[in-house]
Amino acid sequence: MRFDSLRLKNIRSYTDETITFPTGILLLTGDIGAGKSTILLAIEFALFGLLRGTTSGTGLLRNGAREGSVQLAFEANGKHVTITRALKRLKETIAQDAGTITVDGKTEDLTANELKARVLDILGYPDDLIAKNTSLLYRYTVYTAQEDMKAILAESTDDRLQTLRRLFNIDKYRRITDNAKIISSELRGRRALLDGKTADLPRKHDELTHCHTQLAACDPTNASHAFERAKQHVDTLRTKLTTLDTHLATTRATQKTLAETRVKILLHDQEHQRNTIENATLHRDLTHLHATLNTPIDRDAIKRALAEHTRQSSTIQTALRDLNIQQGAIRAKLAHATDTLTKIHAIDTCPLCLQHVTHEHKHAIKTDQDAKRATLETEAARLATLQKQHDEDATTLRDTIDDLQHQDKRALADQLQRARLADLQTRHAQLMTRADQLASILLTHKHEETTLVAKLVGTAELEQHHDTLQNELDTARQTERAAELEHARILHQRANWETLAKTLTAEIEQRTKDKDLLGAVHNVAAWLTDHFIPLIGTMETNVFGRVHHQFNELFQTWFGILVEDALTARLDERFTPIITQNGYDIDVAYLSGGERTACALAYRLALNRVINDLNTTIHTKDVLILDEPSDGFSSEQMDKLRDVLDQLRLSQVIIVSHESKIESFVQHVIRVEKEEHESRVAA
Repeated sequence: MRFDSLRLKNIRSYTDETITFPTGILLLTGDIGAGKSTILLAIEFALFGLLRGTTSGTGLLRNGAREGSVQLAFEANGKHVTITRALKRLKETIAQDAGTITVDGKTEDLTANELKARVLDILGYPDDLIAKNTSLLYRYTVYTAQEDMKAILAESTDDRLQTLRRLFNIDKYRRITDNAKIISSELRGRRALLDGKTADLPRKHDELTHCHTQLAACDPTNASHAFERAKQHVDTLRTKLTTLDTHLATTRATQKTLAETRVKILLHDQEHQRNTIENATLHRDLTHLHATLNTPIDRDAIKRALAEHTRQSSTIQTALRDLNIQQGAIRAKLAHATDTLTKIHAIDTCPLCLQHVTHEHKHAIKTDQDAKRATLETEAARLATLQKQHDEDATTLRDTIDDLQHQDKRALADQLQRARLADLQTRHAQLMTRADQLASILLTHKHEETTLVAKLVGTAELEQHHDTLQNELDTARQTERAAELEHARILHQRANWETLAKTLTAEIEQRTKDKDLLGAVHNVAAWLTDHFIPLIGTMETNVFGRVHHQFNELFQTWFGILVEDALTARLDERFTPIITQNGYDIDVAYLSGGERTACALAYRLALNRVINDLNTTIHTKDVLILDEPSDGFSSEQMDKLRDVLDQLRLSQVIIVSHESKIESFVQHVIRVEKEEHESRVAA
């Protein structure tokens, strides 16, 4: 693997900066806090995304920025890869956004998790280590942060050993052993289960023999023949009964027709009797009507005379009303004349002109009013005479009208009698005609009755024969049913024995297989316990010993280069560094700062080499990132660091340090400076 370039946009103190990484040993230098470690964190973020406990969005996104991104270009396993990851500020947190990856010119848009999986595949990290900690291998084979360099030495022995077992992939031997023990335990349980299953195998053989004996005894042949004979007998009787039912159906239809014919005869005879009684009554009524009828009265002439006299009466009534009105008017005038005479006799002065009324004037008015009264009284007498004449004429007309109305009533009664006579005569004629029809119908029905009675001769014998056949059929059906039940019982019993035999055969076959399997399970369990588990333990011991030997040798070599000859170092059997000075073992904690850094760096480089040698699939073996590896080093140790780097023979080493002496033996230098809270690469 080799890093090519890194672009930072709004990442911590960087607003927009691109760093190019050449091949060889590269120094990232600058003042403390200038932004050197940010570059290393950005590389790790580009590869693996945000990691709980190591890389957080809050720690990467620049303060005040809404979004930021990292673009990393590198070469791994012959592929040119460019990764872009983005960060965005949400309401309460900072989250990863979707990213892109370009491999050999082909670009894909992926989610953060999809992108991480794709990168791990490109780097060739083993799946079992990926599942445990995504960046575990990267942190121990490529990059270890400055604060983590000495952490593995400070861990407890058990924690350090557990970490190393995972990194060396030796932990799989323990898992294999544990799994083998689990399988062995399960096999022992299965062996006990198989022992229980196969214990009754002899009894199952005896039960199968008994089943075959019962099957031989359950022969359905005789029952089948008896059932077939009973069935044939039922079919024969059913055929005969069907033929007889056809004859009986015809006979019953004839009986029904005869009954209907007799009902018709009864109904028509009853109708004939009713008609005879009604005809006698009609004859008596007709004789009486003929005797009581008078000469026909002209009712129309009576109606015309009645109308004329009614009109005349109406005219007289009108004239009487006019006379009453005229008489009323004359009486009013007479009253007025009398009133005038009374008033003029009593008046002396005129109320209008206030002149004196003379006796002569009063006499003249009296004479005039008397003349008017005489005329009115004459007219009143004439009107009274005329009214008397009209009253007499009205009385005469009322008597005439009453007589005409009486005559009209007698004419109406005569008319109704004649109409009833006509109706009776019509009904009499209808009854006579119906009497002839009924006589003919009754004659026909009685002839039909005689014919049907003749057809029904022998019906009783036919019914008796039908009842006999029906009884025989019922008995035959019972016999058939009994034979069928017996046959079904034998078949069911045989089927049960056959089913039991099949079940027992299957159980015997399965128990036989279980018995064979029992031997195999016993052999496998014994092999796991006696051979496989001890073998895995031996393999683990040998691999662990080989790893310990190589690790110890590399650790001693690089520690010896970095530290003066007075101190030597080795690893005990649990990979704990043991420092020896003048023949005495001392704890790492008692070393000076530079010596502890040298011990940690030697341990770190030895661990890097062993992991890369053990894991042949990873593609990050040619690159190494060292963050402040010379903390506390003396000038002599700085020179020895150059010797160590030469021995590594890696294609790309990135060193982060503010030590100026390192510039003397590196091939490239990138200076990082910071002004007004913004980092940039110096020109």
